[in-house]
Amino acid sequence: MTISAHTISKEIQALREAFGCSQEAMARVIGVSSRSVVRWEHEEAQPNFLVKQKLDELLALSAKAQGIIQKGKTSEWFNASVETLGFKTPLEIIMQGSAGVREITDLLGRLEWGISE
Repeated sequence: MTISAHTISKEIQALREAFGCSQEAMARVIGVSSRSVVRWEHEEAQPNFLVKQKLDELLALSAKAQGIIQKGKTSEWFNASVETLGFKTPLEIIMQGSAGVREITDLLGRLEWGISE
């Protein structure tokens, strides 16, 4: 099944809103050029299969965060310094790639269970 450019555009915009980040920061999160993000948002192109997998991973992370973090505070949380992350922001950790996404997913799981900040 082919995902439409419109769907990709909406997904990226939703991710940028959830993460509270610019197109340039979103490009760093995904590991592509900022021009690619602009083209995808304007429905001028579509990402390749590997990037679509990364977007799915990020959408799952965003959904998990929105289910745990106080409503309307998700983007603030992704951009706030967290002690257990060495005073880095969750967004900075996510920019490290799949290992960073897993680390933030684990942190959200601990928060969900009330284990740590």
